[in-house]
Amino acid sequence: MKAKYLMINVLCFALGFLVAAALLQKEATLSDTPLEVTKSTNMTSASVIEIAPSLVEPVRPIPAEHIDETPSSAHLENSHHSAKMDSQRTELISIANDIGLDSNVYPDLANYASQDMARVVEQHLLTGLRVAQGDVYAQFDDIERYLEEVPQLASQHFFTDLMAQSQHKGELFQSFAIHLMTQSVDQLEGNTERLYQVQELIVSASQSDSELVRLSALESLAITSPDKVRFQQMLNRFSKDRSAVIQAKITLLNYHMSLASKLNID
Repeated sequence: MKAKYLMINVLCFALGFLVAAALLQKEATLSDTPLEVTKSTNMTSASVIEIAPSLVEPVRPIPAEHIDETPSSAHLENSHHSAKMDSQRTELISIANDIGLDSNVYPDLANYASQDMARVVEQHLLTGLRVAQGDVYAQFDDIERYLEEVPQLASQHFFTDLMAQSQHKGELFQSFAIHLMTQSVDQLEGNTERLYQVQELIVSASQSDSELVRLSALESLAITSPDKVRFQQMLNRFSKDRSAVIQAKITLLNYHMSLASKLNID
């Protein structure tokens, strides 16, 4: 009987133990499941957070339309031309005031175009030279200033009349007139037409009775003649000159041209 009771007790204990174990296992399963789900959910959320930035491109600002503010070459050229014209007008007005062409004589002179203003100034300069008696240094000073400051505006008529009037003022002033024209043309680089026109005026001095004037003409032609063939043609106009000084100058110029040709110097 005791054994039977003992067996029954053991079985009851075992059964109770099994029931208790089953209950504990069930409780543990129920308690563990939310944790794993939460953990899995958190991991999934973290993964989404980590992956999301790589899938979504950052918002980039739309670039503003590029505006090229660099001045074009045409604009720069126009600006340079405008500035040059303004400078010429300023110089002409200053010259006009200094030689007596003030607002009382020409009240609207400042409103003239540059070319028209230059013609008025030239007329006044030539008239002053023509009527001047004796010392004409002051007149030539004004002419020199005009040709130095605005050589681009000097007309061919002005050079022609200057050459003609200077012949009546003596060889010194005629030589000075040639010198002024030479300086003026030398500042007009690339203006071949103006160069040839002035050279024709200067070479006409080969017929002058003054040795000084003829020598001045030779010097001027040597300075202003980039074309060797043309220079040689003009030089031949002096070939019959009887002046020893002129012939020596011609010989020297021919020697320089020959040497330049041998050395291939333009």
